[in-house]
Amino acid sequence: MKKLVIFILGLILLSGCSSFYRVNLDDMQRQIHKGDKVRIISKSGDDFELKVSSVTKNTIKGEGSTFNKNEISRIEKSKTDPYKTAAVAGGAGAGVTVLGFIGLVVVTGGVIVLL
Repeated sequence: MKKLVIFILGLILLSGCSSFYRVNLDDMQRQIHKGDKVRIISKSGDDFELKVSSVTKNTIKGEGSTFNKNEISRIEKSKTDPYKTAAVAGGAGAGVTVLGFIGLVVVTGGVIVLL
């Protein structure tokens, strides 16, 4: 049971919680780098999420697509939020602790022994 709890908490911490933050189009070459995950909203209203393979002053390339700056309405960059990740992990840990306590009470027939 203990190993399962550690495994689940480890998965939660590794997955992390991320949010998208708006990037200034005029500054995209400085703020976005190869490997970043971005969301691009085109001027036609289409929404794309991709991993960046290259970025220049006027274009972003990734996953077989190229976007020119003049076609982009908005661009957002994914960033892992350590506070959200910690909150999820803490909540999961508390939940597992409560479930473990309830399971212990059920297994012992309702007898609670405090040491």
